Amino acid sequence: MPTIEILSSVSQSRVRPRDCALLVAVPSTRREFFDDYRVGTDFVKRYTSESPSPDASWGQYEKYASLARHVIDRVKKRGVSVIERATLADLHKTLPAYPVTTLMAHWRSARFRPDDISRTSRVAEYLAERAAAPDALRASDGTQGLAADLNRLLDEGTSNAEGSKAAGGITADQYRWHERRQKIEAALPGAFRGGAAVEFAGGFCNIAEISGGIAATYAGILDLTVCQSVLLGEMVRRKCPRCLVLTSAEEVSMDFRLAAYHQAIEILARSPRPYENLVVDIRKAMLRYGTREE
Repeated sequence: MPTIEILSSVSQSRVRPRDCALLVAVPSTRREFFDDYRVGTDFVKRYTSESPSPDASWGQYEKYASLARHVIDRVKKRGVSVIERATLADLHKTLPAYPVTTLMAHWRSARFRPDDISRTSRVAEYLAERAAAPDALRASDGTQGLAADLNRLLDEGTSNAEGSKAAGGITADQYRWHERRQKIEAALPGAFRGGAAVEFAGGFCNIAEISGGIAATYAGILDLTVCQSVLLGEMVRRKCPRCLVLTSAEEVSMDFRLAAYHQAIEILARSPRPYENLVVDIRKAMLRYGTREE
């Protein structure tokens, strides 16, 4: 099951739907999807890699958008404050205003991608200098090969380059990739773009940009429904020790997250209770009775 980690702890107060805000940064309508398709957002690219046209891509995503619209409309009626096409500024304004803030957005890890490399010659030289033997970590032709060699550096010293399926292994991967990438970027200033970040409406924002706009005194609950969000959650918790952050180490499907959130709000509308306990119980129950993540 998707393991939920509760970072830090605060008093478990009873929560009602009107205490909750939902920020949705992924498209929930056909128009939003096509706007993001034209821009080329990273999230929408997940649905276009095997599709020959925008219409075919939308056909793959439509069921998720339909579910998102259903959940958004239902939780609004219950009193949840919903912000669609959410930006980083929306997150920073919302956090101090509501006891519980849930973010639904796309997360990318610190692993290198070919289009992250902006100065290929400098990166190739760096990789050649790092080679311990003539055939080790060769500076491959093209950014595809360079990204693969850089990721070998991120995985250096581990037995499984793809990471453990256990939550602890996935969490450790996220930290290791981020820390090692920071060291590589420090050695090659200006040679890269991208990195670990959340994709809001308007583009990616990195961890420093997100945590930088959150007051250290923040003491609410931040429910990060982004994929594999432990790294971001921990960075927020370190800055805001009085807050509570809910994170998920594994990648969880969009329909699973939407269904879990909808169920939580329906229960809170009938019987206010601590949010963090409820979210954990719902995800356990959904898996027990047959709902599966991707």
